[in-house]
Amino acid sequence: MQQLPPGAARAIEELRRMPGVRGAAITGSWAAEHDALKMRYLVSTNAWILLEAVWAANDRPMPPTATAYRRYTQLGCVPFPGWFEELFHENDAHRMEATRRIIAWAAERLEK
Repeated sequence: MQQLPPGAARAIEELRRMPGVRGAAITGSWAAEHDALKMRYLVSTNAWILLEAVWAANDRPMPPTATAYRRYTQLGCVPFPGWFEELFHENDAHRMEATRRIIAWAAERLEK
């Protein structure tokens, strides 16, 4: 990867500052100590940062919301198959696991 696009460093820093994140992993003890509503809140409010990180890892600027929804399938480098659907899944466990995996993936890609 060439030079980090604008916003990539910020995206990584924001990911690392998410509550319950140590390094690139969400700590299980933190998740166990907090209620489901708080977990859903944190995943939801940080979803945009995760999207910015995925776009940054693809050397692309983050598009507007509606455009990102239409174009996420066009990204060549993605965290894992079905990542977008899992991030916005109705099941909390799916969303939390997707968040953890995207953080780990993005941190590895953007810090190279």
